[in-house]
Amino acid sequence: MGGNFDFKNYRLKLEVISPIHIGTGEDYEPVDYIIKDGRLHFLKRSKVADEIYERGKLEEFLDVTNRGNLLEIRKFLYKFISENFSHDLHDLVEFSVEVSKIFQRDYEYKLKNKTNERDINWLGVKKLLYTKYFNIPVIPGSSIKGALRTVLDVRKKVKFNDMKFLKISDFRLVKGNSKIDLVLNRKRDNRKGRGIPEYLEFFKLGTILIGEFSVGEGFPVKFRKIVSYINEYFKDVYTTEISEFDYKLDGIDFNGGSNSFYMKLGKHTGAYSKYFMKKGKRMLQKSFWKTAEDDLPLGWAKFTLIDGDSPENVGSEIEERKSIGEKTKNVIDKKKSEKADPEDIKKLLEKYSKNK
Repeated sequence: MGGNFDFKNYRLKLEVISPIHIGTGEDYEPVDYIIKDGRLHFLKRSKVADEIYERGKLEEFLDVTNRGNLLEIRKFLYKFISENFSHDLHDLVEFSVEVSKIFQRDYEYKLKNKTNERDINWLGVKKLLYTKYFNIPVIPGSSIKGALRTVLDVRKKVKFNDMKFLKISDFRLVKGNSKIDLVLNRKRDNRKGRGIPEYLEFFKLGTILIGEFSVGEGFPVKFRKIVSYINEYFKDVYTTEISEFDYKLDGIDFNGGSNSFYMKLGKHTGAYSKYFMKKGKRMLQKSFWKTAEDDLPLGWAKFTLIDGDSPENVGSEIEERKSIGEKTKNVIDKKKSEKADPEDIKKLLEKYSKNK
């Protein structure tokens, strides 16, 4: 790793202390999923197209899509799947994600009532970053490195070229999973902020991921000192935020020693964690973001140095996703093809997978 440089690797466990969202800008689009039993089920387009064709619903589906109304398309898909696959969605679904009660109520209301297309489009959900084949969410090393770069810049301990001596891997999920909820922007007095509410998929509290920091011999700061700098910086962020925005989190202890540290990562983590400056002074953070259902701020993670094997066993749901991913990869690699899909249906599903 790192060409001709010698690197020392530090294996770390990341524990999610408050919801973390790091995505790619992609959404779960309104006609790509249905919600049943508290979960968003992401649909296999080709399989849904097969079933519509085989069950004699092609003409009805074409009639609905030709009218171009997203709400009618969503209602058709929901009704078709509920009537024909009410007890087992497994064959139609790539994977599923837990949703908040708020999201499920909003989804069901918009299915049952007359709403405009803008309301339907608002049910798009910002996705986490997922592995290509296995449908498993990850935290990219680039996001962690960016947060660390902020800390080191404040300390004025590194130059731009020094960062080539620091490598951070993607952090891979080993326990826990994601959830979707509405996030809200609030001012200091808890009044509504200017930020527009949106649905995010995020890592749930207690989720565990594993990754590595690799520090090259040319990096000007030793690993233990890096840990100390991170904790000093984010302790200041935490104490400032809890005094100004009136929240407190379980599981944060900045006196935990040199084997652990805390960071705030991802979207909607606030100006304090980014250390925005104006005329040499830290800018005032006027609002913060929190989840609607659990009333939690976004972004807090605890990193702990570990040795040996992963401290947690991979859950059955993750193994199932890996199994599906392996099958998908094999099909692609070997260029196998299953029964031909009705192309007209697939094209229509593709057409309406993006907001109009």
